[in-house]
Amino acid sequence: MAEITVEEFTDRLRKVSKGQFLQKLHKIAVKNAAKLETNAVENASRVLTARTGHLAQSIQARVIPTGSGLDIELRAGGGDKNVKYAAVHEYGATIKPRKAKFLTIPVHDQLKTASGDARYPSARDVPGLTFAQSLKGQPLLVHQMTGEVWYLLRKRVEIPPRPYLKPAMDKMEKRLVPQVSKLLGGVLRG
Repeated sequence: MAEITVEEFTDRLRKVSKGQFLQKLHKIAVKNAAKLETNAVENASRVLTARTGHLAQSIQARVIPTGSGLDIELRAGGGDKNVKYAAVHEYGATIKPRKAKFLTIPVHDQLKTASGDARYPSARDVPGLTFAQSLKGQPLLVHQMTGEVWYLLRKRVEIPPRPYLKPAMDKMEKRLVPQVSKLLGGVLRG
């Protein structure tokens, strides 16, 4: 293969782009975006424990035309079901209380419905609870009559990252680069 200058290559790209090159590039991008979305949903189901499935349903991949070509975007958390915790799962986070001194972490079975939803809007709404401390100093909310622990109280909770989008992007990149290189190779050969 003969060497060509950047200007010659750019000129060839311009000529080819008027034909089928952009259509083929778009087709490759759309195909990979679909696989990307599928992989991200599979990763989310494997890495995270799903209760409602809203996070998996919110994952979307799409091809966006730009001035210089095409971008493939992968998102989670938007759409009809605004899943605010999508980024927390992907990147991790430190959760701190905003309006109270402690976060309340439910540990008693009666605090959740069969589907896993909270039975009470807040720990303050649960009748018969009182503050206590364990022998090691752990703040608790316990039932006044039985002494059973209903909530652990924490000043902060560290959520570790559990990426599900990035591994899908990495996998797509490994597939996409050879496909685009092959397409560009045809352009280089003229």
